[in-house]
Amino acid sequence: MIRTSLLICESSHGEPDANNQLKLIDRTTAQIFASKTVCAQVNELSPFVIAQTLTPAAASATITGQITTSDGAGLGGVTILLTGGQSRFTVTDSQGHYVFENLQTEPVYSVTPSLVNYTFAPSSRSFSLIADQTNAVFTALANGAPTLNPLDTTGFFVRQHYVDFLNREPDPSGLNFWANQISSCGADAACVEVKRINVSASFFLSIEFQGTGYLVARIYKAAYGDASGTSTFHGAHQLPVPIVRFNEFLSDTQEIGRGVIVNQGNWQQQLEDNKNTFTNEFVQRSRFTTALPLSMTAAQFVDALNTNAGNPLSEAERNQLVNDLSTGAKSPSPGVAGGGRRCGSGQCRVQPGVCLDAVFWLSPA
Repeated sequence: MIRTSLLICESSHGEPDANNQLKLIDRTTAQIFASKTVCAQVNELSPFVIAQTLTPAAASATITGQITTSDGAGLGGVTILLTGGQSRFTVTDSQGHYVFENLQTEPVYSVTPSLVNYTFAPSSRSFSLIADQTNAVFTALANGAPTLNPLDTTGFFVRQHYVDFLNREPDPSGLNFWANQISSCGADAACVEVKRINVSASFFLSIEFQGTGYLVARIYKAAYGDASGTSTFHGAHQLPVPIVRFNEFLSDTQEIGRGVIVNQGNWQQQLEDNKNTFTNEFVQRSRFTTALPLSMTAAQFVDALNTNAGNPLSEAERNQLVNDLSTGAKSPSPGVAGGGRRCGSGQCRVQPGVCLDAVFWLSPA
């Protein structure tokens, strides 16, 4: 029999554990010796056993609010700093909304907005968080004519990349990750410049952009070629420019990227489904069927796309693709879910996925 007066309260690591307390229980009577202490190891013949009681998880709550201008319009790109029980930051969306989730209750929190060329009323809000706080609102007041560039601030800079490249508001983990890449430089201006360039390059090379916005640009180029623009750099001259227009690029990129956040959920399948849906719809637009009519042979169709894309195909690749389209064989290119341009008797007929084969073959990676 073990004498309870000699037992010592320890966690399994040999140190007192304030969060996961150990208590002594008599197996025979179920009595809990709250005033006694418990050793980490108890002999199997002892009537006492260690019972571990976990401290209840702390309740969590959410802080939400909105930043509006004096005329009531939401203001996006405002950095919101949270201090107190936890320290975080976020940036308002295009409607001026922001949210902090999974905050511990009871501590006192302060919320402070900031954006160059603006002051805010009130300048900050503080409260003891005992439940969800949904009215942490502020009014943004413009300081006359703008004198500073908001893109020089880290939060605004990172959020703008999400909006411009990925057509969505940043997810909290991504926002903090990229912002920390820049803020880790401190006051080192040269370091900040390099980090900002690296962040921009990372967005351009990201899977999410390459599979959405950049894909849209490649599809338009393969389908319609380039447009012509005028440059005045080193004298006026003409040069080829992307044919896709901003409104087309924006809406089509949003269609492909809808519901896709890389590394969240079943994003790969969602992206693949979105691509197939978009390309099936794209090739049925009147602009496409006018530029590449059904009367074209497989060879004419492939050659037109190849020319538009800048002639990336070798002769062998070109011939293989013509043969695949002529015989109705499935293209070996990635991303093809079936269908394609089926050709027979010298004519091609449009079916779902008509241009998918050629676009993936012709468009540069």
